[in-house]
Amino acid sequence: MDGMKVQHSGGMLHRLIGYELDTVISVLGLAGGLVIMSLYLISSTIHLLALGGALFFASLVYLILSRVSDAESSEVIFCNRRSTRYLLEAIFMVLFAMSLLTFHVSENRTLSYFILVSLSAGILALLCAGVTERRDAVIPVISIILLSLNLKLTTYYFYGGSGVDYWAHLRMNEMLAQVGDIGVLPGKEEFFPIMHIYVAISQIIPGLPVKDASMSSIIIPFIISSVCVYLIGRGLFNERIGLLGMLAVNISDYHAVWGVAPQTTSYGVILFFFAVFALYKLTTLENVTNIRNKVKWLAILLTLMFTMIMAHAVSSFVLFVTLAGLVAGSLLYSIITSRERNHVFPMLLMVYAIGLLQHWFVAEYGKGGTPFFDQIVATLDACIRGYASFLNRPEAISEYAALLPPLSERLANNLGLAILIFLAVIGSLYWLSPKFRSKKTFSMLVCTTLLLGITFGFPLFGIRNIIPSRWFVFEYLFLSLMAAFATLHIARHLSKNQQICVVFVLFTCLSFFMLTATSNNLDSPLWLKDSTISTTYTIQEVKGAETISRYSERVFSDSSYGGSVLGSWCGVQHNPLYSPDLSNRAGDVFIWRSYMEDRPIQMFTMVEGYHQPVECSVILGPEYLMELERMQRIYENDDLCGYYIIDEVVVAPPSAAAQSPDGAL
Repeated sequence: MDGMKVQHSGGMLHRLIGYELDTVISVLGLAGGLVIMSLYLISSTIHLLALGGALFFASLVYLILSRVSDAESSEVIFCNRRSTRYLLEAIFMVLFAMSLLTFHVSENRTLSYFILVSLSAGILALLCAGVTERRDAVIPVISIILLSLNLKLTTYYFYGGSGVDYWAHLRMNEMLAQVGDIGVLPGKEEFFPIMHIYVAISQIIPGLPVKDASMSSIIIPFIISSVCVYLIGRGLFNERIGLLGMLAVNISDYHAVWGVAPQTTSYGVILFFFAVFALYKLTTLENVTNIRNKVKWLAILLTLMFTMIMAHAVSSFVLFVTLAGLVAGSLLYSIITSRERNHVFPMLLMVYAIGLLQHWFVAEYGKGGTPFFDQIVATLDACIRGYASFLNRPEAISEYAALLPPLSERLANNLGLAILIFLAVIGSLYWLSPKFRSKKTFSMLVCTTLLLGITFGFPLFGIRNIIPSRWFVFEYLFLSLMAAFATLHIARHLSKNQQICVVFVLFTCLSFFMLTATSNNLDSPLWLKDSTISTTYTIQEVKGAETISRYSERVFSDSSYGGSVLGSWCGVQHNPLYSPDLSNRAGDVFIWRSYMEDRPIQMFTMVEGYHQPVECSVILGPEYLMELERMQRIYENDDLCGYYIIDEVVVAPPSAAAQSPDGAL
């Protein structure tokens, strides 16, 4: 009897894992989504509400769709006639041209620009979803690349620069091209010089300025690397899923972020996408006897992996976690299905881990300082021992939460990521179903779960040692394929006209809310304008800083602009404006930007009950400018002025109503 019970329970377990895994996970997703959303009552962190809701509703939608018979579904084909494709291509080009014209007329990325770009993405999604043959994919791929160039170059070339680290890396590239010795790279950058060398070569050989060299050597390859998403999706599924996945990556927020601020992270993304594609090609040759092809792709993968180690620390660690997740998923799938395990990829992971650790032991975190590995481990240990605890976030403190921006604006700001997660969860549940489950998709699911666990787990416990925002752009490679898969399978349960509406609306909304999120759209936010601190600076703001810094070493401004443009780019020892009170800054030159009249700058404040200062946004306003006018104006250039601070005049700080903490994660 005991033996029969064991056999029966084992059969139930095998059935649960083999046939009902998607249903079990979707039920857990319902419960997990509710739990995550309920945590918002403890900590007003908007990601808890947005992503918890996405998980809950995605699980609910899948449970409903999974109960619909496949016999009631129809294939998504609405571009089977060439005339339809030509019409969609024409509409896309008209919308694309109108977006550029709108940008040119307004000299800014306005609401009209984002609407036109999002409509272009929606039309392009219809074009991608209608492709059935490989030869028809050429035009959509080119169109996606053009749309991506539109999004990135309208910021990159029409502004002085964007981002924080961008300015430091731009300065390093310029210095390396002039001196030709990686010893001029500061700190740990001397041990991660690949990107800087690449840009310097692009400067020297064709004689390009540093900005053009960054564009040609990083931004263009960065966009082209997204073709790997199409190729992986095409190989795993079909042309349409590959194309929609590629489109989703290029209209995502963090792909735009690292595309307009080319630096080591951007270069790491390029290597990451190509490395994952090389690994995919290697797995497809797993049972093929063509040894030459196996050796070729193995050599390419090893070259990319070790180049990544020398290029960027964070990206190389993300690649390590990705490889670990893929290997773990592959082994787990082999255990569940009782199939033979492949020992090549665990060995590959071990070789990469040894190479990564070896370089981190050798690389120094600072000039003549401790090894990079020692510094990272020591910092992480200090964070865990010092203040890490569940929901140890300033949003959990009522004093801070009361000053957060309106809930509706914060939700709108995170809706793009929530839509992507919503679709990706549905896609992942489909991948867990017996019909679509495979070793490759299961490995990708385990890998993505691991990456997302680190991304959200560290901030959930109040640890910022690993920067979460850098991880999203790597994860989008997998999430976009899941989202594309979900989009087409949701559409299959609808009529032809409904299919067109669903695909168009989903990608139009995804594009609009991704591209208008303040993580990306810092220069012209559509919401959270009073709390979004821009790090995108005009050409006049950069030229003004260069001019004033030539004549005074005691020049200062707000911390973000001053640290990036004055400090990193101009090389000024910058003592930033941490307080609106200028009574102790006599003899210094303060750079005022017209931006400060109605947009916030970064300052810090202490919140009782929290262990460290938190960022707050302060709008200096026109009254502050009126007080500054009592000083001696020594420079003026369009939207920037320089004021020599006089001892006799004291500038009063702005009213308390103009100060509020930033509610971003």
